[in-house]
Amino acid sequence: MTYSIKVATRNVYGYGELSEAILILAAQEPFQPQAPISTLNNDQVVFTWVEPLTGGSPITSYHLTILQKDGVTYTPDLVNCDAQEYAIASTLTCQVPVSVLLAEPYVLTWADPVYAKLSASNIYGTGVYSEAGNGAILHTIPDPPSTFEEDL
Repeated sequence: MTYSIKVATRNVYGYGELSEAILILAAQEPFQPQAPISTLNNDQVVFTWVEPLTGGSPITSYHLTILQKDGVTYTPDLVNCDAQEYAIASTLTCQVPVSVLLAEPYVLTWADPVYAKLSASNIYGTGVYSEAGNGAILHTIPDPPSTFEEDL
């Protein structure tokens, strides 16, 4: 929120003239966002989130990180899910191919959950990361059988 402030001096005879207006933007870095939601959509993991309270200044970017197989390290995917890009930041969603999550540096395997954390930035800084999201499970529809033997 922007405030306009004018100041006047005062003595026993009254108030003086008001000064010129000074504009003050009362803002801070964004608040902690809710945990991002991950869902499996065919061969993509889709991450969605809700815009957190902005801290009084528009959010300029998001930072989404995905948990590696080690269960400790969170790493961004800056190729598919660079939440600093306008198209991703404005839609509050991004997609990461499952093949990326199965490879370095994530090295997840089928049946692993996909956890992510999110933070938001504005011109005043970057807020606190969210808690880890829901953890969509990596799974696939099985291939059809290559042969079928009928037992009579």
